[in-house]
Amino acid sequence: MKDPKKLIYAYFHLGTPLLYFLGYTAIQFFRGNPVAASIPDTLSVIAIYSFIMNIMWLFYVDKLDKAINNDRKNQTLNARENT
Repeated sequence: MKDPKKLIYAYFHLGTPLLYFLGYTAIQFFRGNPVAASIPDTLSVIAIYSFIMNIMWLFYVDKLDKAINNDRKNQTLNARENT
């Protein structure tokens, strides 16, 4: 894994909203409710989620960089000890 930050970003900004949208739409479909009527509600929840996640990403990206750097340092130290 080259850049875990990209994986975390993709999961929280793309994967989770897509999963929520598909899941909620499927639930509405199987309940017999009109799917077209539930889509605006779903998209508004996703917009609020995206706004909150962008704010959290802004504040926690530095901590994430530090954690990734510490993990890489520990991996190199462990690799040196094992050889």
